[in-house]
Amino acid sequence: MVNYEQEKQNLEVAAKHLDKLKVKYEFVDLETAEGDKFPAIISTYDYKKMTFDLHIVNNDDWLCVKCLILDTSELDPELACAVYRVAMELNFELPETTFSANDGFLFIEADMKVGINFEDFKQEWDSLNEGLDQVVEDLGSKKVQLGIVSDELEEPKEKPAKKKAAKKKSAKKKKGKKK
Repeated sequence: MVNYEQEKQNLEVAAKHLDKLKVKYEFVDLETAEGDKFPAIISTYDYKKMTFDLHIVNNDDWLCVKCLILDTSELDPELACAVYRVAMELNFELPETTFSANDGFLFIEADMKVGINFEDFKQEWDSLNEGLDQVVEDLGSKKVQLGIVSDELEEPKEKPAKKKAAKKKSAKKKKGKKK
């Protein structure tokens, strides 16, 4: 069961941080597969001359930022496999970001504790840029074009699966050096 009001309140903290960063966003209501409504923030993330669709949701004690970076469904299967390999290897090399895949799309993600202060939020937000730097460098030789976005903000189809807090805590302990 979604605690809509609490999740909206948690996302409002992220919205204040986005305001400080001068990032445009909008609140939307989405639905789970079971039909429960939950709040989300949709926005875009600018990286060099590319713009990516992004959304932020509250998942228990975590704010989850998910940024769509590539539609792999049109790629040759061998190339798609190489792209996923790069992304999975980067999951172990980059301390603040995670790459994930769903329905033929590749995402970069950053998760942060609910109630995060601005400085830590900015560090997590900037980690998307660092992750994109690395994926662009690693995929550059494969001639893969990143930057799949729509002209309008897109809403994610459903809420991400619940994450286990213990797994996330251990992942946060493995963080590399801070900026």
